[in-house]
Amino acid sequence: MDYHYIQRDRVLGGRLYKHLRCQKQRKKTYGAQDLRGIMSGRKRLASRPVGANNRSRLGHWEGDTIIGKNHQGAALTLVDRKSRFTLIEPLGRRTADNTRAAIEKSLRQYPQYAKSITLDNGKEFTQHKLLESHLSVSIFFARPYASWERGTNENTNGLIRQYWKKDRPLHDLTEKDAIFVMDRLNHRPRKCLAIKRRSRYSSKQRQD
Repeated sequence: MDYHYIQRDRVLGGRLYKHLRCQKQRKKTYGAQDLRGIMSGRKRLASRPVGANNRSRLGHWEGDTIIGKNHQGAALTLVDRKSRFTLIEPLGRRTADNTRAAIEKSLRQYPQYAKSITLDNGKEFTQHKLLESHLSVSIFFARPYASWERGTNENTNGLIRQYWKKDRPLHDLTEKDAIFVMDRLNHRPRKCLAIKRRSRYSSKQRQD
């Protein structure tokens, strides 16, 4: 889908945007400053493995957090770039410690499929070096305000918001809540997966 065409149509008074599932306004990025601080040692996508870039290998993830109403609670979301398999973990407070622990808890379930993670530049990911050490993964960062560089995760978060609206606090989110949404997404037919939905992570399939 050509979102640029739809945006131009909207500027000219068109209504094509009304047919989009998510109608979030595009953020003006020119001249913008990154106000979230600088994390040292970040690796950019230019050095990400080919298997991650072209989605030919399992185990290359994109990650982010979603926040509850009035910043009440948060949840970690991880999605595999190839299979779209999704993991969700309640965070409570969106701290660097909680976020690192949630990523480790999630990916330790699938150690053979923990190759790389592409993250947002939020301060909750400042412990990325510890993650690389603890999980033996490579961590990469999208450019600030370039959400399309984590488009799979952004789309997944939009699907999650169909269950947890933005006006809902997430401080009381439970594991049962997260598992319910994960099951719905991981059994959802996807056109990009030839409609049929099968969890590759529940099988004994091994990566090349």
